[in-house]
Amino acid sequence: MHPPTSLTARLVGGLVLVALTTAGIAGVAVDRTVQRHTLESSTRQLDATARTFGQMTASALFGDLDPNDTSLNPPVRALAHAVDAHLSLVTPDGAPVADSDRDDPRSAGSQRNAPEVRTASRHGVGSAVRAGRLWVARSIERDGRRLGYARASIPMARVDRVVVALRWQAARAAGGAVLIALVLAALISVGIVRPVRRLADDARRIGGGDLGHRATVRGDDEIGALARAFNDMTASLEGMVRRLDGRNRDMRMVLDTMGQGLLMADRHGVVLPERSAPVDQWFGPIAPDTRVWDLFREASPRDRLNLQMNWEQLFEDMLPVEVTLAQLPSRVTCGEVVYEVSYEPIREGGEVSRLLLVLSDVTASVYAERMEAEQRDLLAAFNAMTRDRKGFEGFLSEADALVEGITEGAPGPVELKRAVHTLKGIASLYGVRSVASLCHEIETRMADDEPRLTAAEREQLTGTWRGLRDKLAALGGGTNDSALDVRHEDVDALQSLIERGEEHALLAQIVGSWKMEPVDRRLARLGEQAKQLAERLGKTPPDVVVAANGVRLDAQRWAPFWSVFSHVVRNAADHGLEAPDERAARHKPARGRIELRAWADRHGVLLELRDDGGGIQWERLREKARAHGLPSATHDDLVAALFTDGVSTRDEVTETSGRGVGMAAVRAVTESLRGTIEVESAEGQGTTFRFRFPLNAAVNTLYAASRAPRVLSVPAAHMMASLAPAPLLTQPPQA
Repeated sequence: MHPPTSLTARLVGGLVLVALTTAGIAGVAVDRTVQRHTLESSTRQLDATARTFGQMTASALFGDLDPNDTSLNPPVRALAHAVDAHLSLVTPDGAPVADSDRDDPRSAGSQRNAPEVRTASRHGVGSAVRAGRLWVARSIERDGRRLGYARASIPMARVDRVVVALRWQAARAAGGAVLIALVLAALISVGIVRPVRRLADDARRIGGGDLGHRATVRGDDEIGALARAFNDMTASLEGMVRRLDGRNRDMRMVLDTMGQGLLMADRHGVVLPERSAPVDQWFGPIAPDTRVWDLFREASPRDRLNLQMNWEQLFEDMLPVEVTLAQLPSRVTCGEVVYEVSYEPIREGGEVSRLLLVLSDVTASVYAERMEAEQRDLLAAFNAMTRDRKGFEGFLSEADALVEGITEGAPGPVELKRAVHTLKGIASLYGVRSVASLCHEIETRMADDEPRLTAAEREQLTGTWRGLRDKLAALGGGTNDSALDVRHEDVDALQSLIERGEEHALLAQIVGSWKMEPVDRRLARLGEQAKQLAERLGKTPPDVVVAANGVRLDAQRWAPFWSVFSHVVRNAADHGLEAPDERAARHKPARGRIELRAWADRHGVLLELRDDGGGIQWERLREKARAHGLPSATHDDLVAALFTDGVSTRDEVTETSGRGVGMAAVRAVTESLRGTIEVESAEGQGTTFRFRFPLNAAVNTLYAASRAPRVLSVPAAHMMASLAPAPLLTQPPQA
């Protein structure tokens, strides 16, 4: 019985083959060494030639090489022919005085910048390969003084011919080694490759799922031992798979019943097969190569594009993973279904290779949140209506007009931004947070995209407002323009004039003025809203002083002004009044102060808002104006910039302010009434906004005896004292 052939003996034969093959590869690798050594050898030979040439030249010279003396050229050409190389002499300044290839060596031009000459000037010898030749330069020195440079060169083709000859020798040696290697490989493959191939076939069958298959054991050598170990491993794997299948069934049952969708996606966004049952229930059968953003077919194009762009950015390593993950959408709305999405990165080798997405259907909770927000809005609106029914009815009318203009009209980009911002402002002041938040989202989207409403935004804004409006109407929140706001002092003043026998025309004017709205009601509402806003911003509610001096204005005509004037009030509470710690640092009372005043005389009406806050940062405003290409040299320039679209002293946008839209709307409406705006402010000392409106453009008063009153009135008690001519108030009277 022959002893079994050991795998060790076979490996020894294989090592011999590897050694011979390595020798062949090494022969090929020698090529570079041969080329380098051939170049070095040629350089040494040229160096010897240049050195001898330089020594001969030094012994023949009586001084330095003369750049104008070319008498050495003939002997140099003869010497070059003898040594079969190109020779040349160069002065210390680089001027050629002899060149074996040129009749007039000076035609070669200065050689000062030749690489071999520069190197020789520093080290005494230099070499370079250029222009298809190998060059060597040697410094010619005598008695410690440099006389010039001797150069020698040969064509690189001569060096290449030597390299080619050596390559052929190496190739022949490598060819012999390859033949030997092939013979050995054929012999060894018979003994090793065949059993290994059979074992590989067995492994493929088992890998294909046939865990009951066993490898055939042949012989007692190491391959036979490997086959037996392979069978043992297969038996263990079969038992492990059975246990894992049971655990997977249990885990799948848990995942499928937990109500959340889990799916995996690769770096390209392709959804992988591993996912829980709710994913298929929500999105239906998922085709291969489907990407994550394609699952949300009913989502808005903007949300899908946002998901795709941030997904791609995640795997481009442009930003930290945590930052990019935070930019991925956490909620995606598909039609009437809202999904909450969280992302877990899966790392391989320290890099994110896949993402695990956990999806939850939060439609019910979102609906509940909306219902809760709607109930809060209704409660806030009902409280506002209870406190000030007339003011709330004015808000409804203004909001109706704004919503209609935004959703059904065709406003330009600037007008649209102003209308949305104004609607947000008045809705926020009256506690209608759902409308204010929706307007803020629209503003944010328009800031990043084109300034127009999408169909979905138009439908959402209309639906939100109409739904709230219908519920308010059911609660009795409709408008009632028939009621008059007449006070006891108004009746007492009229009675006094009647008893004194005043003219009927004057009495008719006084009674007619009662159809108009007392300004103090408007100012009081705005003051209360300023308090609420300050409290919501974490500030101490300010003291509000209201002094309307009996002024009445036509509610319908002035409604647009009151809508935009709310921006000035909001800015006073937000920008103007400081936080408690800032006020304490400036030795101010903890409670700020906002004054809202109105005056009228026969020349016009004056409205004023004053706060004792931090004041306008004029230099900051100047920088903003310059950045927008606006004039900024004078105070009037800065005031104009303050009321320009897009200019704000705030660096960040909040739901309250920072877009530079509200003040521009204030100016537009003021100018439509032919009014003017004055601004006085000193840093740390507060700000005053003053609005002047002339009678001939904005108002008609009791002073115009030929017309019925339309916009402005004063109490009868003050009227008699005002019949004499009086100038327009340039300085408001003190309260």
